Amino acid sequence: MATTFITLDGSKLVFADTQAGLTTPQVDASCQISSATITAVPNTSTTAATMCAGAGQIASRSGYTLDVEFFQDWNLPTGFCNFTDAHDGKTVWFKYTLGAPTAGPPATTPAIKTGQCDITSANFGGAAGDPLTSPGSYPARNITTTAPTMAATLEEEAA
Repeated sequence: MATTFITLDGSKLVFADTQAGLTTPQVDASCQISSATITAVPNTSTTAATMCAGAGQIASRSGYTLDVEFFQDWNLPTGFCNFTDAHDGKTVWFKYTLGAPTAGPPATTPAIKTGQCDITSANFGGAAGDPLTSPGSYPARNITTTAPTMAATLEEEAA
């Protein structure tokens, strides 16, 4: 299998109040985002000890957070910062589309994750002389994955 590298170049992260709204999102934060990760958070529970065995751990379905770092854009009424402020404490939908691989087999459609997250307001301000940024770590759920479709290789086309 060939090594694949994906960068965030050409990636897209959009937000809307409803899942249907993702087709014409309320805010496209892509150009403000410098880092975005859907982080899997392991979930385990402890089982009680019995007369035959000690306590143990059982793994269950992972939880998620949508972790972002972005440039503050408070000067834009429809920017991401004002969206976070207007939706502080609310659940919104997001769609995260990864850019095309820079090495490895080409995909004809990108990998996409869609879900809901609980938004909190962005930071306001920062250090003098530095571009103003803000982190966000939003609890996420109902994550679905749209796997990419792959372009046919020369060997597959020849068959």
